[in-house]
Parts: sequence; C-alpha cells; structure tokens
Amino acid sequence: MGLPKPVKLLIVSNKKQFLAIVFIFTIVLSLIVNMGTKIYEADKLEAIKLHSIAASNLRVKLAYSKATHEVIKKISKSKNASRIKNAQTIAMVFPEEVRADAIKVANCESSLLDHASNRNRNGTHDWGIFQLNDGGTLQRLGGNAAKAKDPLWNIKAAYILYQDRGWQPWVCAKSLNLGKR
Repeated sequence: MGLPKPVKLLIVSNKKQFLAIVFIFTIVLSLIVNMGTKIYEADKLEAIKLHSIAASNLRVKLAYSKATHEVIKKISKSKNASRIKNAQTIAMVFPEEVRADAIKVANCESSLLDHASNRNRNGTHDWGIFQLNDGGTLQRLGGNAAKAKDPLWNIKAAYILYQDRGWQPWVCAKSLNLGKR
C-alpha cells in the first residue's frame, strides 16, 4: 500500500536533510506566527478606527438640529447605506440653517444616489447627488462628470454653488418651495 505522499516527503535519508527541514519548518512557523500577530494588530487598529468613526458619527448626530435629524431619520428607513452616508455628508458640509433643505433637495434631485445621471432635452447632462449640469456649471466649479459622481466632491461643489446662487439652480428647490436662500 505505501505511505501517503506528504508522509513520504518527510522521510529523509540523512541527518543534514533532517536538520534542513527542521530549520525551514521553524522559519515558516515563525513567519506564520509573526504574520498572525501583524494581522491581529491590524484588526485591532481597524477596530479602534471604526470605534472612533462611530463616536464621531454619534457627535455629528447629536449636533444636528431637530429638522435635520427628522430628514435623515426618514432616509434611514430606506436602509440604503449609501443614501444615509450621503445625507450625513451633506449635513457635515452645509451649515445648520440649510442642512435639512439641502438633504431634501438632493433627495428630490437624485434620491441621494451618487451615480445618478440625467440627460436633458438640450443635450447636457446632470450628474451626481445634486445633479450638477455639464453645460457650464460643472466647468465653472472645476469639475467634470467623473468628479461629479464623487459624493464628497459633488456635495462641496453644490455648497459653493448654493453660496453663489442660493437654491435657484435646482428645479427641486422650487417644488419644495425653497426661497433663493
């Protein structure tokens, strides 16, 4: 019948081969232990980072006004992590007095989806969370379609646009009865 292949590999013909195998085995074992320690430490650091992020998210939630909190609470019911994160990012970028309105506008424009796009009748496209138009608006803000799909870039660009023109650029702001500012 004979021995299984792995066992045959361990049978050595002399002492030098045996010591070489033991030496290699020891090195491999120490590398595995060392790697395991590094993985454990990396996991520990990741856990600390996640705890820190959770704590900062809690502080941000506590800093929201009641109106902003209610809007985010409604969006949270969708259980879509991307939409919730985008709403929270808007709340961090826009000032308190317009946070809730900004989230409502973005939700109306794109359902808070960063990959949203819309082709307009005039051939231009609207991109991202705040549906920034590539017919001049994006270019003035230093962007393009790819940048507009980046949630943070889109939200910051929308805030710059809001500072300059109020809610005027967004069709949804009119349907939400938001004034110029």
